Amino acid sequence: MLIFGSRLFISEPPFHTEWLQNNTDYAIQREKFAKCIASSGATMFGVDTCPYCQQQKKLFGTSFAEINYVNCDFDKLICQENNIYSYPIWEINGNLALGYQSFDQLAQLTNCTAPKL
Repeated sequence: MLIFGSRLFISEPPFHTEWLQNNTDYAIQREKFAKCIASSGATMFGVDTCPYCQQQKKLFGTSFAEINYVNCDFDKLICQENNIYSYPIWEINGNLALGYQSFDQLAQLTNCTAPKL
């Protein structure tokens, strides 16, 4: 992750995304990680037009289907009730983590084991 002025730039993983998607061992680890995050009760709030939300989803690949996700474009009332007005936001153990979260950051917040290359 790089910060320039007031802009945040998130670097891509060290390997090509297609390789990560096709690496079976990594995919299995990533799915276990996503399931652990979901079972911890963590929820990601986002919207379809948010580029950081899209990047967060892309990090999980097909395993994002396991994540508890609230799309604030469609579930506006839930987001308003939880005072969610910026995206992405992760709600984990009653705390909010604003912005894109790396696997290592999510592992620290949820006590789940992040996938390793």
